[in-house]
Amino acid sequence: EIYESEPLTLRVVDLPIDEFVTVISGKKVLLWQGEEPQHFEVGDSALKPKGLPGIWEVQGIYRELLVVMSEGE
Repeated sequence: EIYESEPLTLRVVDLPIDEFVTVISGKKVLLWQGEEPQHFEVGDSALKPKGLPGIWEVQGIYRELLVVMSEGE
C-alpha cells in the first residue's frame, strides 16, 4: 500500500504491528529515546518493529511503500 502524508510530528507509544517501508518522496526522521536520530530519504528502506516507541517527523509531502506484517505472516 502507498501511504501519503503532509508534514507532521507523530508520537508513537507502542507500534501495534511490524512495518517495512521504502521512502518514495519526502523525508522522515525517526527519534528513539536514547538513540541518535535516523534520517530516511527517497530510496531508503526500514523495518519498524512491533512495539517500537518514538517520534516520527515527516518533512515535506511524504510518500512511502508500506508493507504491514501480521503475526500470521
